[in-house]
Amino acid sequence: TVWKDKKNQIKLNIGGTSYETSIDTLTCDPESMLAAMFAGNFHVDTLEDGACFFDRDPKLFREILLYLRWLRDARSASDGDCGDNDYGPVQYCPMITEAEKDGLSR
Repeated sequence: TVWKDKKNQIKLNIGGTSYETSIDTLTCDPESMLAAMFAGNFHVDTLEDGACFFDRDPKLFREILLYLRWLRDARSASDGDCGDNDYGPVQYCPMITEAEKDGLSR
């Protein structure tokens, strides 16, 4: 099973680098592949320690995670409508291609 604690945190292993985040963060873009995976729509294989492994570039995934955190916070601050706002960067240039590959919207 996927390692989650009572605060809805999840452990990820991205190309050998460990990350911990929340299910809320991973699912904040409802049209993304990450949201589909962690909303229970897919079976997610885990390592012995319960971490989900993805064979991706950990440096790029860090940027995706930062974007998802920004998106989560922007939606919270704007009551769910991100539209045009001043809550954060418009683009994360190094990770746009990787995000689009993983099904994340801009």
